[in-house]
Amino acid sequence: MKLTTFALCATGLFCLMALPLSPCARPLPAAASPDGIPEPEELAGGGFSDWTSRNAPKKIASRDLIRFGCEFNAMPSPSVPCRGGSVRIPVRCDEPAGHYSLELEKTAQGARFRISCTDWRSGRETHRAQGSVPASALADLQSILEKHDTASLNGYYKRNTALGEGFRLEVRYASGESIAAGAEGGASVMPAKGLPLEAFRRFFLGLAAKAGKPLYEEKPLQGGIKFLQYEFLLADKPPCPAFSTLPAGMIRLSLSRMDKTRAKAYAAWSDPSECGKRNALVWQTIFEAKVPAIWLDRLQAYFDKRQLARLNGYRRYDGMGVPGMHFDPALQAAVRIVGDWANGGSYEVLAYGREANLPARDYLDDSWMPAFFAQLAKENGLPLTLRPQN
Repeated sequence: MKLTTFALCATGLFCLMALPLSPCARPLPAAASPDGIPEPEELAGGGFSDWTSRNAPKKIASRDLIRFGCEFNAMPSPSVPCRGGSVRIPVRCDEPAGHYSLELEKTAQGARFRISCTDWRSGRETHRAQGSVPASALADLQSILEKHDTASLNGYYKRNTALGEGFRLEVRYASGESIAAGAEGGASVMPAKGLPLEAFRRFFLGLAAKAGKPLYEEKPLQGGIKFLQYEFLLADKPPCPAFSTLPAGMIRLSLSRMDKTRAKAYAAWSDPSECGKRNALVWQTIFEAKVPAIWLDRLQAYFDKRQLARLNGYRRYDGMGVPGMHFDPALQAAVRIVGDWANGGSYEVLAYGREANLPARDYLDDSWMPAFFAQLAKENGLPLTLRPQN
């Protein structure tokens, strides 16, 4: 399906506008313009034009959506706030980045969707998904439009000489009412409200997944934990009472599958002061024992409940040390989590240096993982104390 071109009405004539978003991006085809768009108004300073129609209706009476089309550039970049507050740290993302095209149209049997993503540099379509969905999808999309008052954008069209942003939107209703809007240029041309592009993208990704035709192949952590190792800096205040018997230093805790019925639990301690002599952490075993494999299931349930998967790929650090390998005596805090899943998925979180580098507490509380291993040790008769050295 192709959406109609954005016709700019000026003195009774129609002229077509192309919408290139960047030197290597595929141009945004223009959307159908509402009637009454005035002559272009060149603003002071040059390079900026506003063709917005002030007379276009800003309210839609109908709720019977029959066609939706939207194009825009997107670079999915999920992130997690660090404990410092204002800074967000990128985490792993499998979603494609590029020029997105979303379409949903009413059919006799329900509705049909199409979602595609085109690479900016090559102009090649890298991902596509399309198929049939129930008519309820139209009503669900209409709810998003109403929630964000997208109709208020009707007639919106701005352009400047900057690059990288822009959109094209066309919505049609059974009543004959419509919404048409667009923009080309840099961030300043984008509307401040009414255009929930990420909500549109997530909605269409969901449609594709539910229809059994996902836009891309996710690589989630599935099949259960095979191995998980957690390291942290134990300072003056232990994360839970069970660790109060240990001196300050680095703690390593791990659980790994041996077979269907057994797992190996391991805990170790390292003295930071020794690191300067060897330029590496030297681990002293606290315990190493076989435990029932049910503890891996419990760890998985614990991991899922606290949504720890959303931290995968988090990296934030300063100083010279790397927990588990080298150590910087000036560290205030350190956390390192690595893991392997049955489907081949891998997991890593690394944060050290200032305490502000750690993930926000809502994402990773200091006591969560130590408390789990403390319970494992207690129920399996494994003391959290250092063994005497020979």
